[in-house]
Amino acid sequence: MKIEIMIGNKGYVDFKEPIEMSNKEKELFIELLKSIFSPTVVKDENCYYQDFRDWRIGDKKRYPRKWIAEEYEILLRYGYDNGAEKIGRSPMAAFIMYSVWLPKLMLWCNIRGKNLLTGNKLKIIKEFLKEREELLKKGEKRGNQKG
Repeated sequence: MKIEIMIGNKGYVDFKEPIEMSNKEKELFIELLKSIFSPTVVKDENCYYQDFRDWRIGDKKRYPRKWIAEEYEILLRYGYDNGAEKIGRSPMAAFIMYSVWLPKLMLWCNIRGKNLLTGNKLKIIKEFLKEREELLKKGEKRGNQKG
């Protein structure tokens, strides 16, 4: 099998065509990607893209795209400058998110008695994000009832 790797004008890497793999090859390939990129999210949807375009496979990235807990954890561990490269975000996006998000997380941890230095950082971040999402939903419900 011949695999063609394409590098675009912005330095993004892609395969020219989908690659057929056995289940074992797919597992090894995914493990390789996980060892290189962090965080790695795998979605095995077994889907066929109806709107196939030869220059892009899959959904077009929407900007700004939603941050996930693993990205926040990497920002916390490496800081915005080194973390940006690891999560595939621009340094400016990482700086802005770090500057806005980290003080809120630290205040939340202080109020809840959580310790980011000794605790499971990812678990704490997920709790923080879940609580924050719930508060936002409650606020939306209250706002909708005003009319």
